[in-house]
Amino acid sequence: MDRDNVVDPLSRRGYRFLGGAEIHTAGDVYERGRASVMNEEGDEYPTEALILITVERVLPVVSPGYLHVADEAGVRAEWRARRSELEAGFERHLGHRAGWHAG
Repeated sequence: MDRDNVVDPLSRRGYRFLGGAEIHTAGDVYERGRASVMNEEGDEYPTEALILITVERVLPVVSPGYLHVADEAGVRAEWRARRSELEAGFERHLGHRAGWHAG
């Protein structure tokens, strides 16, 4: 059984989908899926395969962070602050690499 999680990065809530999965690289299922992607993303979006998931069960996913924070607003506020810290650190990292060139 395959398992896929979809979680909102700020609220730390989402769903776990359990079921089977099939990989399609040609045929009707692939072409219909590819057409859907092309309609949304444009012709230049690379597609090599389509994964068709048959959902058999759906479960909630809730971060253990809720054990330490009163509500979703608190979790979202904590993750906004953490994301700002991470982005600032990454920008500093890129700044240090500005003079570096591979070759």
